[in-house]
Amino acid sequence: MDSQSAALLRRLNPFCAQALEAAASLCQTRAHAEIQPEHWLLKLLEQGEGDITVIAR
Repeated sequence: MDSQSAALLRRLNPFCAQALEAAASLCQTRAHAEIQPEHWLLKLLEQGEGDITVIAR
């Protein structure tokens, strides 16, 4: 992990950090080279607990 990624993770709240980790796992499972915003958004929506879910409705 580079220093920019580590800095981002430190700034995220636990909800967003967990979604980002799940997005990384999804990318590994599907052999994607990098995490795209759509991977993260998918995991945020799947959690169903955050503001993004309310906004999306």
